[in-house]
Amino acid sequence: MPYLNILDLPQISSSDACRAAGIDSATLKNWLSRKPPILSEVDRETRGGRSIFLLSLARVFELAIVAELVRGRIQPQQAAAWATRFTRFGGVASKGEARHPGHLFPRSHTYLVATPDSDQAKVIAVDPSDPIALLGAIGTHAHVLALNTVVLRVRGALDLPAAPAVKDLRPDEGAVWAGDDPDFMVRAIANMEAARVAAEGQETPASRQDA
Repeated sequence: MPYLNILDLPQISSSDACRAAGIDSATLKNWLSRKPPILSEVDRETRGGRSIFLLSLARVFELAIVAELVRGRIQPQQAAAWATRFTRFGGVASKGEARHPGHLFPRSHTYLVATPDSDQAKVIAVDPSDPIALLGAIGTHAHVLALNTVVLRVRGALDLPAAPAVKDLRPDEGAVWAGDDPDFMVRAIANMEAARVAAEGQETPASRQDA
């Protein structure tokens, strides 16, 4: 059965949610059984005598974000708290660009940024034409997750339409970056510059030299 493009409707089976988030069913059961659970507001429904979990699209986004952060060595409980900053809160960027809860900024790259010693994260917009802006926005010792990549992957796995937002991110931008990684600045600038060039259809100086 196709899913509806509705953020808060519990409709997505646990097996499809796990596939979209890139985790196995044992991990999901472990996270839901914790006290408090890693994800809240997960419905149970009885079908054919079996009790099954049903997740909303917002919860699947949270699940996918938590999975990425855990791969970056963040504890699940802390990762879950950070993930809700995207799904349950909207925001307005410095240039007046707005987003609703669970949605990307429509004209900018959307990043989740947090520091390990904080329970709070922030969702920021970065102009895709200005790679350096990302570095100025996050400071040092920050964990950074490119939400465009996560959201588009989840929507694709569930056969939902892509969000109306910037789509020119490279696949490796889904990784969690730590600001104190010596290669962080190089990777961040290179990824965003590659995205900008791809969007403009231009050649990079390196590619012109190689030609």
